[in-house]
Amino acid sequence: MTQVRIVSDVRGFADFVSSLWGLIAAATVFLAFINSIIGVIPLHSSHAAIGHLLATLVAFFALLYSFTERLLPVGFMALRNALGRFGFALASLAVYLILAALYDKFFMQTGDFADIASTVISAMSVISYAAFFGLLTAAFGALAVIEFTSQKTGPRVVDAEEDID
Repeated sequence: MTQVRIVSDVRGFADFVSSLWGLIAAATVFLAFINSIIGVIPLHSSHAAIGHLLATLVAFFALLYSFTERLLPVGFMALRNALGRFGFALASLAVYLILAALYDKFFMQTGDFADIASTVISAMSVISYAAFFGLLTAAFGALAVIEFTSQKTGPRVVDAEEDID
């Protein structure tokens, strides 16, 4: 019985990832790793390797979490959830860019305060870097859930009051 359910879940995940938003969500899982090679958003930190690995793992688990959301009712709140995740992703990117600028400032200085500040800023930048990729994947995953459930059940309109109940 559990083998049938596992096969069904794997098939469902393949269908989920094969949708347009699912493909984009799956691609964002590897963006942190690819970014470590091409450096579009460089991770200015002494912990860059850990940051790239952490961002990839967070994005992967965000994709898996998004897949589990397919069992919840989809409606207006799901779209609002996706837009909120995009907003938080952009906010975490802004925090990361500010921290990267501060890290560059303290990294060039020496002294006890500069060493402590650069370590704290480095750790916070790794966290905000991973949060950006995780939230970006979660946002695309939420859109994939909307698309996936509409493919299974057909498009439907849900009233805002109906979604709250």
